[in-house]
Amino acid sequence: MVTHVPDEGEFATTPQLAVGMLERACALGINARWTADGVYGGRELRVAARRLGFDYAMAVKTDHRVTASAGTFTAAVFAGRVPRNAWARMRTGRGLKGDRPYDWALLDVPADDTPTGHEPGHSRLVIRRHRCTGEFSFYRCQWTLSPIFLGS
Repeated sequence: MVTHVPDEGEFATTPQLAVGMLERACALGINARWTADGVYGGRELRVAARRLGFDYAMAVKTDHRVTASAGTFTAAVFAGRVPRNAWARMRTGRGLKGDRPYDWALLDVPADDTPTGHEPGHSRLVIRRHRCTGEFSFYRCQWTLSPIFLGS
């Protein structure tokens, strides 16, 4: 099988391709409020999402660094500092092996993705802990307040 790659094509990383897709969606007038990503939640993609007016929830790595009033730590260190009573237990649905039980923690953190000329927004680090294995997953979330959140 032969495929043709146009000569004008350039190499782009997966996050760069995602940014391009968001930019094309905006240019086409696609009206979407949220974007989410389970793999490529690096700063470049998060800043572009904000610049284009998307709120987001994106996975970040264990070594993702977050600054808070107590200092700068990795997401994994933050997970270890969450008080026992701050975890909320919720199931995320049923899988082949039954319920998928997770504990969740939500931490307010300063935004690290603010494009030039934008307000900082509301940034959160969401930590998911598997109840049985103790395995952690981390998500960086940002959203603007809308009337629905303000009770209007």
